[in-house]
Amino acid sequence: WAGKEEVRDLINEKKGMEDWRPLAPICLAEDFHDYFTGEIEDSRFMLSLSKSKTDAIPAVTHVDNTSRVQVITSEEKLLSGVLEELRKLEMAPVIVNTSFNCAGEPIVESFLQAVASFKSMGFDYLISENDIFAKKKF
Repeated sequence: WAGKEEVRDLINEKKGMEDWRPLAPICLAEDFHDYFTGEIEDSRFMLSLSKSKTDAIPAVTHVDNTSRVQVITSEEKLLSGVLEELRKLEMAPVIVNTSFNCAGEPIVESFLQAVASFKSMGFDYLISENDIFAKKKF
């Protein structure tokens, strides 16, 4: 969830990144204009910067009040479902997006690389296209 700066700090710590390093938001297209300025079409693949309209999402708002937003649609069932649940909880329906790699490593490209990074970063869960894995299973 993008509503707390501590989320950004925790992710950056686990990845071995500087604590100021910005993370990016993911939101549904229907929510984009509630939280950001700019064009939805430019944000599908994180190709542009948008200004944040709110202080409700500090984990993904850079010091210059911009974000490199990724917009998704309801066709992306897993992520859109998470965003809808946040809305039901009366939380900003925006989640944190970051590359899946540790500092100094290339971005993960396979499931085996994902497992190795998951183990080294110490997160509690790894979600793949087919399953959810708890730390205990590895």
